[in-house]
Amino acid sequence: MQTAYGGSNLEEASELWPQKVATRTPLIGKLHGNTLGRGSEGVFLRIESGEVMVDFGHNGIFKLPVKDTDFLDRVRQAIGVRTFESQGLFTFRYASSFFWPETSTSCRIPELESFDFFVVIYFDYDEASEEMHLVKELSKEFSTLMADDLKTSLILMPVRGISNAVDMRLYYLDGFHAPTISPYMKKGTVHTLQHDFENKGDLVVIDKNGHILTQNFLSKLKTPEASYELIHDSVAQRRTG
Repeated sequence: MQTAYGGSNLEEASELWPQKVATRTPLIGKLHGNTLGRGSEGVFLRIESGEVMVDFGHNGIFKLPVKDTDFLDRVRQAIGVRTFESQGLFTFRYASSFFWPETSTSCRIPELESFDFFVVIYFDYDEASEEMHLVKELSKEFSTLMADDLKTSLILMPVRGISNAVDMRLYYLDGFHAPTISPYMKKGTVHTLQHDFENKGDLVVIDKNGHILTQNFLSKLKTPEASYELIHDSVAQRRTG
């Protein structure tokens, strides 16, 4: 979607994304069938294929035409106020949903604010597989493989296999050291991220506002080196783009 903002594509200019948007047309809630009137606010998630993705809580997540929201009005208000150096929307919303495997303590916003990009990886921890082995290798080697100036962190999303504190401790002892989704926050976080990882790819590279840079399957990447190359190229392109 091209705009007057320097000809930039607002799917990529994520620093201008608002925290919320309001509707300009009524919507019907997906759970109870109630009407969301004009002006109803929802949490802005991202733009995808030219549509605004908005979370209205129990009323559902909608993809809406830009013209049916006040998205562009809020973007205009952000020009000159927000830059890519501003606090990231993803970091602000989700940091406390993750835990540090070494200590089993929740991540805090300041601990993740130094990163501009995140590599979100979905996998089954309860199933011994080549993909799980690859995730473990990436977890061990990521800081060595990834250049510090790219400011990128792993975020691990074991969708099955961790449900309590004992599991969390065994998970660390098993070699998984990167920030990981808390078992108590997993369902809601996976839902609101809307990465459709089973169909689009279980390795998702995003910027700190949630813009998806690239998405691929671990089964296709196969090695830490191939995964790193994909991550490096997408992040480097975004930083220079």
